[in-house]
Amino acid sequence: MTITALIPAHNEEEVIAHTITNLRAANPDSIIVIADGCTDSTVQLAEASGVIVFQCSEGSKGGALRWLFASDRVGLRDRRGLVVIFDADSTVSPNFFTEMRCAFESGAQVTQGFVQPLGDSSAASSLAAYSEVLSQVFDDELRSRLGWSVPLRGAGMAFRVELLRELLPHVHTRTEDIELSLLLAQRGVRVKFLRDAIVYDPKPQDADRVSRQRARWLQGQMQVWRSSWKTILSLSLRGAELWWLLSALLLKPKTFFIVLKFVICAVSFFLPIPFLLKLFFAVVVAAEFFYYAFGLMLVPPQDRSRYASALLRAPLYGVMWARSAITARRERSRWLSVRHL
Repeated sequence: MTITALIPAHNEEEVIAHTITNLRAANPDSIIVIADGCTDSTVQLAEASGVIVFQCSEGSKGGALRWLFASDRVGLRDRRGLVVIFDADSTVSPNFFTEMRCAFESGAQVTQGFVQPLGDSSAASSLAAYSEVLSQVFDDELRSRLGWSVPLRGAGMAFRVELLRELLPHVHTRTEDIELSLLLAQRGVRVKFLRDAIVYDPKPQDADRVSRQRARWLQGQMQVWRSSWKTILSLSLRGAELWWLLSALLLKPKTFFIVLKFVICAVSFFLPIPFLLKLFFAVVVAAEFFYYAFGLMLVPPQDRSRYASALLRAPLYGVMWARSAITARRERSRWLSVRHL
């Protein structure tokens, strides 16, 4: 069983050599860089690092992957092989590919590694990191214990070569991880969560970049709603496992829904509705508070004070999401890069 690391990259000369060096140290069988419309030194640096480099002009991560799999290219001919997809700035733990290989030898078809955010101590960056970590150490861990599928997260996701080849022709939006998650759910293929296979994911270092990243996610999410609403509706009829998965994929930003719950709860106490209904709203809000407070006990001890401090500044995160929504609507035709403003 061969393991190929795939790195779609657009003008990533600042990070590509380091990413390749780190991935190679974890011992995949091969590394492929898909240079998508690069106008800097990404191609030259990747070739100098001794990896396979293909060049295309697709304009998106999903498009670059779809282009690569459109023909039987070098490095992807092992029908039983695995491909693991990374961002151009991803790095991994030394055991990453070993964990992946063991999971697939045990029968997995798709896996998702643990995405460990890396960033500074700013409120926006810390809140973004806490939200991502908590959704894995609590939500994904619980889904895994129930034998349910977890959402794909863009980096550190692995597939059987032939399965990914079947899926990619149906990927057409800016959020390929959401589309692939939906396509897998539609086929009844579960994504296995591998908590010990860690992929380190550098986060934007300031509020402007965090806002642009969220705006890009909102753009992609709306594209998925428009293009896949029939699939979403069909999956929503399949029960609790799919409800939870769909909410994780498509009900963003969480901040909006948290605020909505608080508003409904507050308003309910002034309305002439049954007491039990008011109690229900209060329990929903209390559960939300408990989720984020209890979650601090699940994250690494060295991060707790930073995340707790960031939670106290949570309203700033709501303002950031509002900016993201405005940006997403104003720049609908543009691909919003985070590193290249």
